[in-house]
Amino acid sequence: MKNLNHYRLLQWIIFSPILIPICILTGAWEGIQHTFGKVVQQIKTDVTTDVA
Repeated sequence: MKNLNHYRLLQWIIFSPILIPICILTGAWEGIQHTFGKVVQQIKTDVTTDVA
């Protein structure tokens, strides 16, 4: 069995509450940007399409 690295464990305990919300917000922001880009692309497609 490997020796437990207490310093590494302490780092995870301290930084996990900081990193997890940052990751969630970053992922949400990227999703919003992706969705907004698709909406803009669809609007451009709908506006420039000729109606038969």
